[in-house]
Amino acid sequence: IDNIKAQIINYEEKLNYVRSNREYDYYTNLIDELNMKINNYNSYENKIIEKFSEALAISSNKTMEHIFKYVRNNIPSSYDKYISSALLKLGYDGVKCENQYVIFNFDLLNNNLINYDIEE
Repeated sequence: IDNIKAQIINYEEKLNYVRSNREYDYYTNLIDELNMKINNYNSYENKIIEKFSEALAISSNKTMEHIFKYVRNNIPSSYDKYISSALLKLGYDGVKCENQYVIFNFDLLNNNLINYDIEE
């Protein structure tokens, strides 16, 4: 989303220097398309967050691994790429699922690795 927002800002700046209606329409169409991408992205994240809430409501004694599996089984596979950002919004930096650790807060991971290297 940050890259898309940067593109929107770039195109909005170009609107200040357009010389024709055709050029203005071109940039406004690009901006509209990018805004639609952001809206879709946010709606997918919200649907995933709803599934997490649903999983928690079914049973509060489940582990994150069970909740994660429930969500994965109840969303379209095309939503997979939005799961990590939805979990980041919920405050998770990663999950353990089937003996694998999936980390999606790379800034935190990189900071910890750098700090680990300095301490050695």
